[in-house]
Amino acid sequence: MVQTTIQAPPRRTRTATPGQQIPWRQAGLRMAVTFSILQMLNEMGTLMAIPLYGPMAASLQLTPGQTAWALMSTTLMGAATITILDKAGDVFGHRRLMFISLVGITLGYVISALAPSFLVLVIGRALVGIIAGQALCVGIMNDRLTPENRRKTVAVIAGGQAIGVFLGFAFVGALLAMGGDWRDAFWIGAVLTIISAIGFYFYGLDSDALHRRYESKMKGATERLDIIGVAIMGIGLLLCIGISQSTVWGVFSGLTIATVGTGALLLAVSLVWESRTRNPLLPVRDIFSRRLGPAYAIFVSLGIGGSMLFNLTMTILQIPAAPHRLRIRHDRPGRFVRLPAQ
Repeated sequence: MVQTTIQAPPRRTRTATPGQQIPWRQAGLRMAVTFSILQMLNEMGTLMAIPLYGPMAASLQLTPGQTAWALMSTTLMGAATITILDKAGDVFGHRRLMFISLVGITLGYVISALAPSFLVLVIGRALVGIIAGQALCVGIMNDRLTPENRRKTVAVIAGGQAIGVFLGFAFVGALLAMGGDWRDAFWIGAVLTIISAIGFYFYGLDSDALHRRYESKMKGATERLDIIGVAIMGIGLLLCIGISQSTVWGVFSGLTIATVGTGALLLAVSLVWESRTRNPLLPVRDIFSRRLGPAYAIFVSLGIGGSMLFNLTMTILQIPAAPHRLRIRHDRPGRFVRLPAQ
């Protein structure tokens, strides 16, 4: 566990005093649009690598398995860090953590654009996955906007998210069609992230998190940031990459069973840890409650279906353009062998 010592915060957080709610027609709308742009860029950063699958693989001579790692590292990093950054925002301030996230994302784009090898590319794509912006924005919204204006802001952010899903594919596709390179796409992503950081500096206020923690400190409360459970969960999610690699390793191969089995075990251990710790980063009891359980069940079901469709698409893309006949290898379940066209 990491024990934090909180010093006295400033009396004002950017342009708002503690407890102040800003009007919608002035700073509120500008902040909502800024948050929406941040979420749009998060979605673009996650999805823009999919149209770049072919050029990246050809340029760096990646195997299908390595390409899957390059694509999935962004999602895995996001799942492993969002709860840590969200809770850290409550301790160290949401505005500060937002800038740290944006610096990490920008650095990830730059590393991806300069990547000379598979390992460097995976590191860069993983840094782009630091997508806790939405959770940090919610923490700011709760302190700076009225309930009615919060609903408006959520709608604006959702619109940015939907646009980001479309632009993640359309923008990169258009860039490649005009003769651009996959490295150019990552450079543009870095520039757009820097622009959004500038907009957040001017229009993104801070929450009252530092003031609340300071008051708790004055009352003798000790704030602890327990990252053990989420760290175990991150390792478990990383090992679950064996699911997407099953088309390469074999569905029932020892490596697939070992990685997926160990990952599932670590996920279960992390949930047990988070349900019993005094300062959980992940509210396990709320997730499995009657109020939120059905919603999460639907989300997981849709996520599994989407992942299966994604893996199927990646498998189809691995088939060469020249006509071949595919035959299942009975001695290696889950693998195919290409036969010459007749």
